[in-house]
This record gives sequence, C-alpha cells and structure tokens, in this order.
Amino acid sequence: MDLLTREILNQTIAEAIDATREKNCAEDEIYQQDEQDLDELTVRFMELDLPEHDRMIINDYIACLQTVDCRYADISYMAGIEDAITFLKKMDLIKNTIE
Repeated sequence: MDLLTREILNQTIAEAIDATREKNCAEDEIYQQDEQDLDELTVRFMELDLPEHDRMIINDYIACLQTVDCRYADISYMAGIEDAITFLKKMDLIKNTIE
C-alpha cells in the first residue's frame, strides 16, 4: 500500500467503518432478523444442561468465530477503500501527493 493510500485510510477508516456499518446494519432487515435469531439462540444455549467445561469451550469457540469475522469484515472494508483510492488515482481524480 502506498503512502498516500495509507495516510487516507489512517485518517478516516475507523470512523467511516463504524458510522457506515452501524447505519447499514440498522437499515438492513436481514441483519436485524439475524440479530433477533442470535438473541433467541443465546437464551436457548444458556438453558442447555451442559457441564461448565463444555460450555466454556463452546463460548470460547463462538467468541473466536466472532472476532475472526469482525476482523475479516474490517480488512475487507479497508481493502474496498484502498481499491477505490487506487482507481481514483489512476483516473487522476486525486493527486498522488500528501500535503
């Protein structure tokens, strides 16, 4: 990744990811339904009669899946922005210098 692209990403990426993702999630009916389903399944999981050791392994597994998924989503988002910046530079719509 070149210096200009990295600088643009570093200046805006965290806020852009959070704001856009939250807005889109709030407006997406499928995501909202999945969230409701997750809440229901969490309650059902907690009601299972599992030994504490087994429950901890499952909880750790779920937490790891969520962490990996969130990080992958962030990396994908940043890759999309990087691609957009690259295309804009190739079309000479943004300058290739940092002020």
